[in-house]
Amino acid sequence: MSKVGHVGHPSTVATNNEFVPSAALCRAYGRELGGFARFFGRAARGVGFWETVQSVLVEEARFQRTDHDRSVPLTDPEGRFEEGVAQRLAERLAVDRPGVDEFLVLLARELRMHIGSGGNVKGTWGHVVAEGDALAYRLTAREAIVYEPARAKVMEIDL
Repeated sequence: MSKVGHVGHPSTVATNNEFVPSAALCRAYGRELGGFARFFGRAARGVGFWETVQSVLVEEARFQRTDHDRSVPLTDPEGRFEEGVAQRLAERLAVDRPGVDEFLVLLARELRMHIGSGGNVKGTWGHVVAEGDALAYRLTAREAIVYEPARAKVMEIDL
C-alpha cells in the first residue's frame, strides 16, 4: 500500500522502493481532485496513489512494446507526460483535465527524482529511466508467438 505523507523533500523515498509523494504534490493533487472524488476525505485520496500511477505506466509500457527492444519517451524535455499517458493518469486519479498540468509536471518531476535516488518502475516489459530532465521507457521485445500448421485433417466434406 502506498504511503502518502508530508515529507520535507520531494526526493524522499521510503524503503522497499516505495514512492512517497511530497507535501507539494499532495496539495496539488488535492487542488486538482475533480468531480465526485472531492467527496472523499483527505486520507482516501492517497490510498492507492502510487499503485494507480504504476498501473498506468505499466499499461502504457505494455501497449508500446513491439517485437524488438526500443526506447519510447514518457515525458517531453520540459517534463510533461506524453498526451496519452497524461490523459490516462488524469482519468485514473480522478483529476480535472483542464487544470491538471501543474500536478502532472510535479508528478513527473518527483518520479524522475525517485528513479534518480535508486527507485524504479520495472517489469518484464522493461523499465522507466531518467534521461536528463525527461523520462523514457526502455522496453523489452515481446516474445514471438509461433504458430505451427495443423498436421492432421479434421474433416473434409464434399457438397
